[in-house]
Amino acid sequence: MRESIDHAQRMRRVALEARGRVFLARLYVGSRRFDEAVRLLETIPPDAEQAIGREQQAQVRYWRSVALAGQGNTDGARTEADHTRQLLADLAASLPEADRARYAARPDIRRMVE
Repeated sequence: MRESIDHAQRMRRVALEARGRVFLARLYVGSRRFDEAVRLLETIPPDAEQAIGREQQAQVRYWRSVALAGQGNTDGARTEADHTRQLLADLAASLPEADRARYAARPDIRRMVE
């Protein structure tokens, strides 16, 4: 995974690099390596939405919130979780009404808003 992140970085593929960082952060969180997950996601700026899209930015913020909670940083975790929910609400609002329920039912989206 680390090699893929490095390769994406060399190619200047910001969205691909961010996706790799999210996947690796999820692994770190799963193995309770919260400090490493936070450090890994810190390199993706909070305003990277333009470069990586709202949904991927929501994933970054969600996993950052989980890692911060694992560190015991409840205020930081709450702030990131709030930003996650707002990004997803804005994204859902931009979809046609008929597609919103199906979008919200996706397991990865549902996990982030619960």
